Amino acid sequence: QFDANGVLISPEIAINVNSALDFFKAGAFVQVSKSFLKDRLLVSSGVRSDINSFTNNGLDAGRTLSPRISFAYHLNEKIDLTASVGRYFKIPVYTSLGYQDAAGELVNKSMEYINSNHFVLGTQYLPNDGMRITVEGFYKQYFNYPVSIANGTSLANQGTEFGAIGNEAISSSGEGQAYGAEVFVQQKLVKNLFYIVSYTYVRSLFSGLNEELIASAWGNQHIVSATLGYNFKNNWKLGAKYRFSGGVPYTPYNLAASQQAYATLGNGVLDFSMLNTQRLNNFSQLDLRVDKIVNLKKVSFD
Repeated sequence: QFDANGVLISPEIAINVNSALDFFKAGAFVQVSKSFLKDRLLVSSGVRSDINSFTNNGLDAGRTLSPRISFAYHLNEKIDLTASVGRYFKIPVYTSLGYQDAAGELVNKSMEYINSNHFVLGTQYLPNDGMRITVEGFYKQYFNYPVSIANGTSLANQGTEFGAIGNEAISSSGEGQAYGAEVFVQQKLVKNLFYIVSYTYVRSLFSGLNEELIASAWGNQHIVSATLGYNFKNNWKLGAKYRFSGGVPYTPYNLAASQQAYATLGNGVLDFSMLNTQRLNNFSQLDLRVDKIVNLKKVSFD
């Protein structure tokens, strides 16, 4: 990297990676559903297990045994109640599984499946034939989440910028939680108008080697999405889409360390003592669209 005068201010850094993985994955599940109370209550339950031939404990099907059950109760013609609880497992990303150290050894074969427990409670309200309103609350627990051994931070707390997240030595010692609620309103096309509006509040927290829960890199907290369409006369149409999301957390730079190391590294040094303590500004976007449709005998134009 060179400055404006052509003077070298940081050396070229070349990273060459050549890692190949070859293993098998398999999963098995069974599910049973049955109605009760004259078909007003639907109960669905099941269990699943996954195995792989790569990780040290990958062939132990008992370690990924994941039961789940859900309930749907038809209270009346307009209101339904729903609830579910379940355990889920996910194999770590291949970026981590395929990481090799300087000696060419695959050092992350001891990683565990990421484990999460989900608890969901919701309701659906149908005020008329054209409208649907749902409200849902959720709580999720995470275990065996990947943590960087080098800096002690959870991969969930690292930035969302471009990069190979997880391409390093990993420990499956992290934990986390996510909780929140969503309100969803849908109006079907009635009298030339339709719209969909949703609002989600969510908190997402994960811990590293210090076991302290920190806001995750995708913890927006507030998310709004809205879509609207209106049909005018003479084949004119108006469409609008609005999106809002709260600012995501980020980790500031250690200015002193960055100034000392920039000439060697070519980039800044993050201050992990202030991991995800700052937030970007909120983001919002509005898209508008106007259509005019012209129909001829054999072709139409939009």
